[in-house]
Amino acid sequence: MRVSVSSLAERDLEAIGDYIAEDNPSRALSFIEELRAQCAAIANAPQAYRARPELGEGIRSCAHGSYVIFFTATKSRLTIVRILHGAMDIPAQFGGMQEEVSQISAKGKVDPNDSFIGSDASSGGVARHTGRLPRERFRRKG
Repeated sequence: MRVSVSSLAERDLEAIGDYIAEDNPSRALSFIEELRAQCAAIANAPQAYRARPELGEGIRSCAHGSYVIFFTATKSRLTIVRILHGAMDIPAQFGGMQEEVSQISAKGKVDPNDSFIGSDASSGGVARHTGRLPRERFRRKG
């Protein structure tokens, strides 16, 4: 199953990394990698995760630490829609996104801005993704 990360979820990852890096730049990097690894692991059994119909058709969620990964899945593709802190007002973050979520859920719809994690059940591994955040981004300033 191919795993893609929407441009909105990439921005979420960047914001998470920036927030953690304020106190611990090296942990920011490792935590972002953990989140990406969890996204890839979801592809093994996406239907096992909690359905979230109140957020949009086909949306499911998976908790990782204090964060929640929101995704949609078809037989061939898992799309990470958002990655948000669990204390946020989640419905408000999804408010007005129904059209975007529907487009993400549409079979075969690929956003050219999406990055791919590349989990593939046939290879049993996780390929390098294209949307990786640069290490310099999380270095302490000054």
